Amino acid sequence: MKYHYIAIEREYGSAGTEIGKKTAERAGIACCTSEVYEKVAARLGMSAKEVERREESTTNSFLYSIAMLINAQSGKSDTLSTEQQIYLSMQRAVREAAEQGRCVFVGHCAGEALRDRGGVLRVFIRADYEQKRERIIKEYGIEKSSVDKVMEKNNKRRRSAFYANTMKKWDAAENYDLVLDSGKLGVETCVQILTGLLM
Repeated sequence: MKYHYIAIEREYGSAGTEIGKKTAERAGIACCTSEVYEKVAARLGMSAKEVERREESTTNSFLYSIAMLINAQSGKSDTLSTEQQIYLSMQRAVREAAEQGRCVFVGHCAGEALRDRGGVLRVFIRADYEQKRERIIKEYGIEKSSVDKVMEKNNKRRRSAFYANTMKKWDAAENYDLVLDSGKLGVETCVQILTGLLM
């Protein structure tokens, strides 16, 4: 089966963003990553940095998730917290990008935003601890003494935001159509696999 869209979630240090960008470039289509922050920021009248900071502070509590779903379904924006407004605006930005044509999405619970749309491949990219650690030091420029802390902080943020807004486990294989281990396969092979699945 061929797909129109790829929605990637990824572990920090797994090269998921690089794989997404290279896949889009190879296929000659758009890649939606940090642009989502900019669109949401413009819509809500705040800076992209503030949007990112607010997203990072999202709680992963069950009560938050229930409140999020109830408020979203009510359609009353005045009852939504800033974090909830950000999430819903991100989902809207993802759907708007999809309306423009084929696209690779990285993060932002894009698979959830596109759940009612056909032709979406939901992908999770992971790698072994040591491989992620090496990449973070070498390519992200993080000091060896800080790697574990930075890795955990970023993965915790992604895990919490994903659960809070979808009530699904971020790294559970059943939430994806395809799980790729970039450490074992390599970035190039992952790109080739994903490019081959696009229409």
